[in-house]
Amino acid sequence: MGGEAPLEHRSYPPSVQAGIPRLAETPNGWHVQRIGDLLEPVHRRVNVSGDEEYLLVTAKRNRGGLVERERKFGRDILTPTQFRAAADDFVISRRQIAHGACGILPPELDGALVSNEYSTLRPTAQMNADYLRHLPHSIYFQQTCFHSSIGVHVEKLVFDLEDWLSWPINTPPLSEQRRIAAVLDAWDAAIALSERLVAAKRRRRDGALDRLINHKTDRRRELGDFVALRKTKAEVADLPSDARVIELEDVESASGRLLRTRAPDGLSGMRAVYQEGDVLFAKLRPYLRKFVHADHDGAASTEMWVLTATPKLCASRYLFYLVQSRPFSAEASRPTGSRMPRADWECVSEAPLYLPSLDEQQKIAATLDALTSEIDLIAARTDLLRAQKRGLMQRLLTGAVRVPESLDALMPAPPREAAE
Repeated sequence: MGGEAPLEHRSYPPSVQAGIPRLAETPNGWHVQRIGDLLEPVHRRVNVSGDEEYLLVTAKRNRGGLVERERKFGRDILTPTQFRAAADDFVISRRQIAHGACGILPPELDGALVSNEYSTLRPTAQMNADYLRHLPHSIYFQQTCFHSSIGVHVEKLVFDLEDWLSWPINTPPLSEQRRIAAVLDAWDAAIALSERLVAAKRRRRDGALDRLINHKTDRRRELGDFVALRKTKAEVADLPSDARVIELEDVESASGRLLRTRAPDGLSGMRAVYQEGDVLFAKLRPYLRKFVHADHDGAASTEMWVLTATPKLCASRYLFYLVQSRPFSAEASRPTGSRMPRADWECVSEAPLYLPSLDEQQKIAATLDALTSEIDLIAARTDLLRAQKRGLMQRLLTGAVRVPESLDALMPAPPREAAE
C-alpha cells in the first residue's frame, strides 16, 4: 500500500472535462472545420411492433463505447420514440455526454434501437471512422461536449446538438487520420493482449487458491476462533496528517488490487481504524471482491471489515487469501433478510473454514504471493501502457506529434473514403 499516489481532489468526477475549449494553433497541413462538417445527424425512425424483439444499446460513461443493454419485445419498450442505429454510426447519450457517454456502434450491434435520449450521427466524407473512434478521447472534444450541455447540475445536463456541431476543430487530412488511427489501434491491441494475460494469470492463481485453501473436514475451525473483528472507529479529522484512508472505490473489484490511497485532508466522517497486518474486506455483498492486506496503519470505509488474525493460530497473509476463497465468499454472500445486502459477521464468524498448521499456512501464502506478484507486475505494465497511450493520443490528436507518411506503405488501401 505504501507507494500509491493520493487521489486528486476535483469539483467534477474524472469522466468530465469541464475546461473552456480553446482551439490550439492549427498544425501545418490540417484545416479548421466545424464539427458539423465531419458528422451529420441521421434519423431512422422505427415503428415499434409489439410482437417483434429488438436489441437496445446504451453508451457507457468515460468514453467506454456502446454496449448491449437488453433485448425486449416492442410491447415492453416504454419509450415509444425509437430510432435505428447502423454500424459506424456515432451515437451520443444526450444526458450523459458530459461524462463521455458516446461511441461508434460496432458491427455486431448493427440495427440496434436507441431512444430520443440519444443523438445518432454519421461520419461525412471528411471523417475517417477509425479516427473517429479515438477523437472523443481528446480533451478539446470532451470540453466542447460539456460546454454544449445545458443545466445547473452535472448529472442533469442536456446536450444541445446544434450548438455542438458549430464548434470549430482542427482536422488532419484523411490520410493522416488513417495513420493516427493505425498507431492508436496498435497501442489498443498491445493493451488488450496484456489485459488478457493478466486475466489468464488471475484464473491460474485462483485455481491454485482453490486447491490450496481446501475443504478437509478434519482441519476446519470456526472463523471466529482464529480471526477477530476490529471495531475501532475514528473521525477522519482526528487522524494524523500522514495517515492514509482507503475507500471502497479505491479497490479494484475484479482483483482486489489497491488502486490508490487518500490523505485525510478534505475528507470527513467516521472511518474504521486498521493496523499493519490487518485484512480489510468489503462487507457490502456487491463488493465482496474488494480486499486489502494492510502494510501500515490507517483508516478505511466503515463498509469494510477490519479482520485481525490470532498470531499463534493464523498467519496474516494466509487470512488475506482465505477471505478470497470460495468457502469464505459463500458464507459472506448468504442472505440475511436485511434491506441492505451486507455480510453478517455473526454468521461468517461461525463458518467452519480450513486452518492448517502455521507452517503450512506460510507455505500456502508464499506460493500465492509469488503468483500474485507476477500478476501485479503484468498489471502494472498494463497500467503503464494505458498511461503512455493516453499521453501519445493527446499529442497525436492535436498534431503536436505527427505520424510519418512512410507508415502508409505498411497499411492496407483505404476502403471507406473517396480519394482526397
